[in-house]
Amino acid sequence: MAAVGRLSASIAHEIRNPLGAISHAAQLLGESEFLDKEDLRLTEIIQNHTIRMNRVIENVLHLSRRKNAEPQQIDLKDWLDQFAIEFSTGMQDQPEIDIAVDPADMAVDVDPGHLAQVLGNLCQNGLRYSSQHTGESKVKLAAGIEFVSGNAFLDVVDYGPGIEDELVQNLFEPFCTTESTGTGLGLYLSKELCEANHARLSYNRAATGGSCFRISFLE
Repeated sequence: MAAVGRLSASIAHEIRNPLGAISHAAQLLGESEFLDKEDLRLTEIIQNHTIRMNRVIENVLHLSRRKNAEPQQIDLKDWLDQFAIEFSTGMQDQPEIDIAVDPADMAVDVDPGHLAQVLGNLCQNGLRYSSQHTGESKVKLAAGIEFVSGNAFLDVVDYGPGIEDELVQNLFEPFCTTESTGTGLGLYLSKELCEANHARLSYNRAATGGSCFRISFLE
């Protein structure tokens, strides 16, 4: 796996340089005053796809550079309150992030940086789908104790349309995406980070009709 990681990083670096040249050339071409509307549209397509491919490269490089988890015990309610503030800072439209933790003094062992990255990805997706479906940018973070296992969990619930049944099976596979502009690596990376922290990431349809991604903290 280490060798595969080094190979992936090398490939990503080799792709990045020519991709940057293509993007820059398309940008310069798009600034030409001699282009008609059809050709200008073609330069926009080139730019959009180079941006998308660059995101893929960034995700691959992030996987190859990923540090081992350094778990520590955190008070989940206080940590989530702070996460919501930091996550929302700088956003043009302030999202609504509802937080519910029961019991209120719940503590979990996890790498805070890894958890922030996973929740950042899940919340971005949830806010986007909620906004597209309802016109409101909102998600709910709900934590509790699983009845059967007794393990702590954290749900990220959105108000979107949910994920089509035929896509659920491969949802956490690399390059599986429901968006034409997505990379399909966000959920895969989130799953890997959860597993590095002895946690499990799963998907279920939420009572809202949208998506519910659950992080189960395994003992």
